[in-house]
Amino acid sequence: MNIEEKKKVVEVLKNDLLQSNIVLVAHYSGLTVDQMTQLRSTAKDNQVNVKVAKNSLIRLAIKDTDFANLKEELHGPTLLIFSSDIVAATKLLVDFVKENELLIIKNGSYDNAIVGKEKIVEISKMPSLDEIRAKLISLINTPATKLAGVLQAPSLGCVRVIKSYSEK
Repeated sequence: MNIEEKKKVVEVLKNDLLQSNIVLVAHYSGLTVDQMTQLRSTAKDNQVNVKVAKNSLIRLAIKDTDFANLKEELHGPTLLIFSSDIVAATKLLVDFVKENELLIIKNGSYDNAIVGKEKIVEISKMPSLDEIRAKLISLINTPATKLAGVLQAPSLGCVRVIKSYSEK
């Protein structure tokens, strides 16, 4: 890889990082091409980015970003997972690790702080943004449904009384 290609890789990584709220670091040693393809495909479906790059290029990309604190954590075969959706990124990583033990969660960075493996697992258990939206819509619709039932109740009671009188 020549210098121009390296500069381009660093620029692309930096742009992606600037649009992210969280960056997770994992070691991918031993994963097959099929497993990496599956991870990337799942990530794309969940609007999460997965990148593999040389640690030296990653160090240049994270310089002067909110993720500069990851500099000391970059060694070995590094896989970066980043997204603007914190829960989606952590769920993707934790769920994939459950199926593929060769992928090892190292840590991550969120809000200028290092996030350890335990915290990543904890965040992954939170409901996603879509789940929260569904619950909110359900809560909003519940009073309307109950109101419709209450409004129908007197008329149904009246109909039952008239029916019972007509049967006598």
